[in-house]
This record gives sequence, structure tokens and C-alpha cells, in this order.
Amino acid sequence: MSPKRTGLSGRATIIGVVIAVLVIAIFSVVLLNYSDVRSISTSSSSTTSISNGVELRSTLNATAITTGERLLISISLFNPLSTINNVNASDDSWTVQGFPVAIWPSCTLSLPIEFTIINGNYSFEQLQAMNENYTHATPFACADSYSVQKIAFQPDSDQVNLTGIVGVNGGTSDRQLGSYTLAANFTVSGYWWYPVTAADQGDLDTPVPGGSTFQYPEISPTGSTPFVPGVYTLIVGDEWGQVSLTQFTVEG
Repeated sequence: MSPKRTGLSGRATIIGVVIAVLVIAIFSVVLLNYSDVRSISTSSSSTTSISNGVELRSTLNATAITTGERLLISISLFNPLSTINNVNASDDSWTVQGFPVAIWPSCTLSLPIEFTIINGNYSFEQLQAMNENYTHATPFACADSYSVQKIAFQPDSDQVNLTGIVGVNGGTSDRQLGSYTLAANFTVSGYWWYPVTAADQGDLDTPVPGGSTFQYPEISPTGSTPFVPGVYTLIVGDEWGQVSLTQFTVEG
């Protein structure tokens, strides 16, 4: 009887080893798949801040996408202070160039944020060197255009109240332009050349009766070159000179 028990014990040991190997293999596959999902779905973000206390924030929904996929971009201007932050508009402090983002209605003559995506991994210094022969252009004007002069950021918020100058009877007058959320979410499926030319900025125009305008809130831009495998740089800048650079990868 003893030899029989030994045989059964041996077979049990073998079965146990096989089961253990299968469990380890399954766990490894699950872990690998989980890692792949994390690498694709993890958000990438970049934040900068300057002396006026406003933060320029940009976020991607993924650090890696595959060809044919669209990339979701979220951009905002945020006041991290616990008090109202009154900021004067500035039209001459741009340090990078891109497409105006319709973060408030475009008949305000200028928009405070621009973005673009270029093929390659670029630093701020490289972009500055490429800017040498570029002149920043105001997107366009409307028949009843006005100019934003003051931006009152609410505490710990991207909510603002705008004050602008409008033409009245041959003169100008201050006017409260309303309350807006300085945040935009839109998707892209390609990239552009850098620096962006004034003609290229028309890629974001949306046809409307009587002409073209930027659609508020921002929608997906057009006219880009479709993504191919490689590394790309999302460039976001604001009118006070803040810059946010975020790299992501497109896989085949």
C-alpha cells in the first residue's frame, strides 16, 4: 500500500506545480495588459505660472496614441489664489506661436491662448530660435469688435469677468463683456508646421453666414497633416508669455 500512496503523492505534486505555473502565467498576462492600458490612458499635463498669479494649464488624455486615433486636448487659464485676481490684458508678450483658441468669443479682436502640435521633441529654446522671422498676427476683426482690457479671475477658478473697450459715437467706452470659463476641450488628428503662419491660422476658421469666425467654445481644428508614428510636441502659449510644452507619442 505504501508505494501506491507515494505514486498518488507524486502525481499531486506534479499537478500542483502545473497549476502554479498556469496561475503565474495568467497573472503575468493580466499584469502586462494592465501596464499597456496604463501607458496609453495615463494623462499628461504641464503647468506654468508667472508673476500675475495666473496658471496656464494644458492636459492630454494620453501620452501615447495609435495612428488614426484622435487626441483630446484640455487647456485653461486658472487663478489658484483664494481672492479675486485682476489681470490686465497684454497683446505683445507672446513667446511661441500657434492657432488662437476660442476660449472666449472671437470678436474681442484677440484671444489669450494659442496652441499648435509639431512633429518632433522640441525645447522652448529651439522654438524661440525658429520664431526669429515670425510676426504675430491678430486673427481678424468683426464689424462690432471690442478689445478686452481687464480680466477679473474669480478665486480658485477659471471663471472670469471681462471688461473691454468698444467704440461709441466716434469715441470709446468701457463695457462689461460678460462672464466666461477660460477652459477649452477639443480633439486633433494631426500636426502642423512651425512657426504657424497667418495664412495657416485660417485652419481654425468655421464658416458662418457672411464670412468666417472662430466657433466658441473651441471645436476641433481642420487642415492638419495626419499623425504618423513618432514623437510630437504640444505647444501652448498665452498673451502674457507663459508656455506649456508636452510631448506625446504616436505608435503605428
